[in-house]
Amino acid sequence: MSYCLNPNCRKQENPQENNFCQSCGSRLLLRERYRALRIIGQGGFGKTFLAVDEDKPSKPRCVIKQFLPQVQGANNIQHAARLFEQEAVRLDNLGKHSQMPELLAYFEQNGQLYIDTTRQVVIQPQFDFAKSFCEGLAWVKIGSKYGYIDTTGQLVIPAKFEEAERFYQGKARVKIKNKLLGLIPIGEKSRTIDKTGKFID
Repeated sequence: MSYCLNPNCRKQENPQENNFCQSCGSRLLLRERYRALRIIGQGGFGKTFLAVDEDKPSKPRCVIKQFLPQVQGANNIQHAARLFEQEAVRLDNLGKHSQMPELLAYFEQNGQLYIDTTRQVVIQPQFDFAKSFCEGLAWVKIGSKYGYIDTTGQLVIPAKFEEAERFYQGKARVKIKNKLLGLIPIGEKSRTIDKTGKFID
């Protein structure tokens, strides 16, 4: 079985061979490498999954911690991130035991903070909402608009969309406001952009 890591997915269990969730369409492989098999724990800062490392020929079992804090505000999120990191270190130490899966990665998928496998905060909390990276870009919410950041946290496509989706094969769907004579909003229109933010439809 493959377990979908999207916390908003209504049916997270998928067949083992799937690369995309059959319910919500999210990618099932984290970083094109880790496949969650089942949830083995959860708390106030996130969830823990038993997973398999598909990048290695032996496909060893491992543990993935997903950072999904149930708190609001940058200070609270930073505090939660520190506690989460401490928990990941404890899991890492436990993973050195021969009877425990090894902790190979921990990550945040559906909030503001991205943590790499060396336990370093690579993008500080600064967005109202954020999604996981796909093809090197993640969509973020700033105020009421959506844009895209790269893996350094740099806003590379300005936050000007009403809605946004993840990139797939170099394209992403976004919604913009239709305006009558450029002044009066008269609804929304879906468009497709490339990785530079240019409309291609």
